[in-house]
Amino acid sequence: MGQAAASGARLAEQIAGTQPGEDRLAAWWLGQSGYVLRSARTTVALDPFLGAAPPGRERLVEPPLAATELAGLDLLLITHDDPDAFDRATVVTLLAASPQALLVLPAPLADVAADELRVADERLLPLRAGDLYTHQDLRLHAVPAAHESLLRDDRGDLRQLGYVLQWPAATVYAAGDTVPYRDQVATLQPFNPQVVLLPINGRDVRRRQRDLAGCLSVAEAARLASDLRAELLVPTHFGVFADDSADPATLQSFCATHDPALQAALPELGERVYWPR
Repeated sequence: MGQAAASGARLAEQIAGTQPGEDRLAAWWLGQSGYVLRSARTTVALDPFLGAAPPGRERLVEPPLAATELAGLDLLLITHDDPDAFDRATVVTLLAASPQALLVLPAPLADVAADELRVADERLLPLRAGDLYTHQDLRLHAVPAAHESLLRDDRGDLRQLGYVLQWPAATVYAAGDTVPYRDQVATLQPFNPQVVLLPINGRDVRRRQRDLAGCLSVAEAARLASDLRAELLVPTHFGVFADDSADPATLQSFCATHDPALQAALPELGERVYWPR
């Protein structure tokens, strides 16, 4: 992954100025599992990791823009509490830049947001697996995610979620960080997602020794997308850190061999893409 297709103020202006219409979505990859998704009436940021690398890790590429440059958000979605998903400094800055935006996150993280980040209760939307929230033209469903396992708090609420975003133009499944789990396909199939955002960095002993929970492998991501009968598989969680070293090009080869009907996109940092294309 090289230089961003667009960056800084130019990228921010492009996001703000894009009007995709009722029949498609616009999307920009921010790195890792981070995306900005924009419909005719809703702008969503998903797991935006725009800050410094956490201790012990080093960025291979810089964020395509600063958090101070991204405004106009309606919803800020967080899937789990890893530093590259729930980037505290980025969240605080984005909420300040978009005073109308709600912070959507797994229910067990609500106290962290309220107490540590001082997010007002009226701007917090804690969700549990199975919850539905409607905003403008978006129906947002919270679904389970298993970052190596289905982790729950003392109340039984999942600490990690994925999201299904249903717009008139398309339905997108954003998995966050997950591995296969029981009844995963049965849970997701009824939503009929056309686009799936799935991690491909895998998991191994070396990562576990560094206390880095793993995700789907290339083959697992392709199989899940195929089982869901998705039209487009967009890989995430690669290229930003050296220890997330999966090669997205192998995903295209795997799909071509095992499910030629499934398209695999290779996102470029800061590039604007449209779904359907």
